[in-house]
Amino acid sequence: MSEIYEKEQGHTYLMAGNQVVAIFVPDETDAKMENGVSGNIYEVTAWETGDIPFELDFFCRFSVKWDGCSHFWFFGNEYTVEKGMEPQMEAYYHICGAEYFVKHMRLMAFAYELKVLKAGMNERFVHENKDYESLKALGLLNGYTIVKN
Repeated sequence: MSEIYEKEQGHTYLMAGNQVVAIFVPDETDAKMENGVSGNIYEVTAWETGDIPFELDFFCRFSVKWDGCSHFWFFGNEYTVEKGMEPQMEAYYHICGAEYFVKHMRLMAFAYELKVLKAGMNERFVHENKDYESLKALGLLNGYTIVKN
């Protein structure tokens, strides 16, 4: 279910050229997290003229800590923060075809990249650093830029 986007400071955009395709909205916990990131990711589903985001679909609530430990809450296709619907314990998502499968993975990679941009990588975690390089090698964010508002 779509929500209307209201631009605020502190949001971070995943951009494809001049078009915002996803938006990270930090939550209250994020400001206290020096070594991680926490908030909601929304996929932009409609734009006004000039590629300004207009409608969003909630993708997930997430937290990624300094050590790569990640938590994702997917509340289902019908969830909206705006309507205050209760999250469903067994959330349903319809991922139709490879295009939407890749979009799902891209938004997951966006969440991890937000952690890297904010907190960096810990040199002590050699395996995590190698896995991060493997994640980047998938190319899910190639051609995209991340811009903080």
